[in-house]
Amino acid sequence: MNNKIGKDHPSSWNPNADKLTIHGWIRYHYKKKYICTVCGKIGKTHWSSNTHEYTRDINEYQERCCSCHMKYDFKMGFRSRNITQ
Repeated sequence: MNNKIGKDHPSSWNPNADKLTIHGWIRYHYKKKYICTVCGKIGKTHWSSNTHEYTRDINEYQERCCSCHMKYDFKMGFRSRNITQ
């Protein structure tokens, strides 16, 4: 059993941590205001990465509503409208 916490926990500070780990870290350490920084809508928001590099730097993220998050990702080429499986 791993009893290490915080920066000593191996998955918390791994420079190669996956995006889910880093998003969890951001959610834990930074509280949302539930206001979209793009359109001002109040309600459910996402921490949206500006560059998709997924760092632990809060300046790398913006709090966006779902609509603005999707629009930004499509505009930047982070998402594709083509769904293939």
